[in-house]
Amino acid sequence: IVNKGEVKNLARLGDALLNFAFSLALSLVTGKPQGIKVPDELLAKSAKMINLKSRIRGCKGIENADLVEALVAAAWLSNVISLNELVLKLTRGVDVLMLLYHNMQEDVFVKNLASILNEIVEEVDLDLCAEDFILHLRRKLES
Repeated sequence: IVNKGEVKNLARLGDALLNFAFSLALSLVTGKPQGIKVPDELLAKSAKMINLKSRIRGCKGIENADLVEALVAAAWLSNVISLNELVLKLTRGVDVLMLLYHNMQEDVFVKNLASILNEIVEEVDLDLCAEDFILHLRRKLES
């Protein structure tokens, strides 16, 4: 069963990681440095698209956005996905013209993030990664 407090802590790292990945993705698409805060609504839409809560045991009471952030952080810490892979998968199908149409751009990012979540959800032990966070972080930084 997932510990809500530990998942929330892991979500903080995931928040920073996703903001950085989305900023890099937009920078790649626009050709100019970008820095954004990913709205929780976008994360929640991606989670709902793949029924994420029903696929992770014991996550009742955890917000969808926090669950997405924690899952991405755990996947990164566990070497299930790298930052490079995350950025490249986020930019799949996104071009500069889409940036003119905010809704179109958001829809593609939501679908791309949902696809990433779908790939990593079965590969990550969220509870174990949250419990042994410092061990996972040390291994990640030493690799």
